[in-house]
Amino acid sequence: MIHNVLHRSYGITIGLTASDLGHPEHPGLLQEIHRNYKPDLLYCLGAHEYGTVCPGS
Repeated sequence: MIHNVLHRSYGITIGLTASDLGHPEHPGLLQEIHRNYKPDLLYCLGAHEYGTVCPGS
């Protein structure tokens, strides 16, 4: 299971298990991601670092 992803626009790591996604300085981040869905916005950290495909992609 994937617990962390990279938000490409903000250049931040998002913790999917945290209620604030690990970024309290970005209130409403989850709603923003849902509202402006872009399939290439979030990447598994392994895929970003190693150029591989995320599981389930």
